Amino acid sequence: MATGVLVSYPSPVLHESRSAVFKKDLCIRHSKSDPVLVTLSQNSPLARCSDQESCWDSIEDLAQQHLLTQGADAVTLEGLKNHYNSCFTCGVSWYQDHASLDCAECGGYALRRPCLHCNGSCDEVWSRDLDASHKLRRAQWLGECKKAPQDAAPKSQQDS
Repeated sequence: MATGVLVSYPSPVLHESRSAVFKKDLCIRHSKSDPVLVTLSQNSPLARCSDQESCWDSIEDLAQQHLLTQGADAVTLEGLKNHYNSCFTCGVSWYQDHASLDCAECGGYALRRPCLHCNGSCDEVWSRDLDASHKLRRAQWLGECKKAPQDAAPKSQQDS
C-alpha cells in the first residue's frame, strides 16, 4: 500500500478546496525561516548585487531591465534592409557595393550593372531584382536596352 500525505489547498474558487497527494519522501519547503531556503536566497544573483544600479526595487524595474536586455537582440528595420540587400548565398553586402565574381546569386555585380543585352554600350544601367535573385539564388536584373528594338528588348533578364 502506498503511503503519502493528503494536503488541501485553496482553489481560485472561494467555496471549494482541492486536494493533492504527495509521496512521503517529498519535502515541501515553504517557511522564510527554513535554513535551506535562506542559504539558497543569499547565494542568488539578486542577493549578491553589489551596486544599486544592478538591483531592482519593484516589478516595474525588473520589467524595464528585461526590456533593455531584449533591446540588444531586437531586429531593426535597418538591419532587415541590410540583410535583404545582401547576398543570401555568399553573404557579401550589395548595399556596400560588394559582389563576388564566383557566386551565381551575385553575378559579379552589386545592386546595379551595365545593360545586360549590349554589355553597357547603350549607357543604360540595370537594377538587381532582389526578390527574384534571392528566390532563384541566381542574379536577376531589371532594365531595358536602348539599342535593341522595343519588341525584342527584355524587361528583365537572367545574368549569364
